[in-house]
Amino acid sequence: MILYSKNLFFYLLLTSLFALTPSLGFAQDTPVTPAPAATPAATEKPAAEPEKSLLQKAKEKAAAAAEAAKEKAAAIKKSTLEAAEAAKVKATAAAEATKAKAKAAAEATKAAASAAAEAIKTNTKKAVEATSKLVEEAKTKTIGTPAPAAKEAQPEPKTDPKPKVKFSTNMGDFIVELDAEKAPVTVKNFMAYVDGGFYANTIFHRVISNFMIQGGGFTADMNKKTTQAPIVLEARNGLSNLRGTIAMARTNNPNSATSQFFINVQNNRNLDSFGGGYAVFGKVIEGMETVDKIRNVQTAPKAGHRNVPVDTVVIKSATRL
Repeated sequence: MILYSKNLFFYLLLTSLFALTPSLGFAQDTPVTPAPAATPAATEKPAAEPEKSLLQKAKEKAAAAAEAAKEKAAAIKKSTLEAAEAAKVKATAAAEATKAKAKAAAEATKAAASAAAEAIKTNTKKAVEATSKLVEEAKTKTIGTPAPAAKEAQPEPKTDPKPKVKFSTNMGDFIVELDAEKAPVTVKNFMAYVDGGFYANTIFHRVISNFMIQGGGFTADMNKKTTQAPIVLEARNGLSNLRGTIAMARTNNPNSATSQFFINVQNNRNLDSFGGGYAVFGKVIEGMETVDKIRNVQTAPKAGHRNVPVDTVVIKSATRL
């Protein structure tokens, strides 16, 4: 019991000493487990304030960036709207210009078409009037008297089998009689030139005194006249190249005769068959002395041709009698 009391005494003594240790300076040599923090929240409070400041700054920076982005987006939207409006105005102006051009082109086309239609109408009217006039003239213009309106088909008038043509030259006149029965194609061709006035002011451009005189194709300045198409050869028709006969001149091609003719001043029977023959289609029946005057003129080369009269022999006219 006494031992227990002593131990208790020492225990209480030691306990009192440990309780007084901080005030006595023994704590530095004796490690003591520190008491747990009574208020943990109080130890964390000073470190929380710096973290809140950084968060706030981040929020403010983000808010500023968002505001700037919003303003930039608004500016872009405004710029886009302005560009769109300008493009719309420009497109409208271009569309109006195109519309105006199209309208002008359409009006021009319409005017041109109208003018062309009017011209066609006018020309058609003139053509109809001209045709009517020609029809009326054809009704009244005949070789003899105007043809009456026939109720029945009328036979075609017979062609004169012996038409006569008078040649007037600066050296005198002569008359030829043609044979349409033996040389129908040749006579028809020759008379077409006569009736058309083709031979007026042509010349005898080739004269050989012991052979023939040739003319009907050139003017006084040695220009060859434009002719109709050539005709088929009608040689060996029973008419011979005798003195005073008239025959068609041609090239080496037998079917090449057009307007040129010649008058034999002597008998040239060899021409009836030479090179296929030369077609006789008539004869001089009056004025052979004029032909002989022409055969005796002086000749010389001229403009690439031989035997051209020095003094031009002009056919002033050739007319049907």
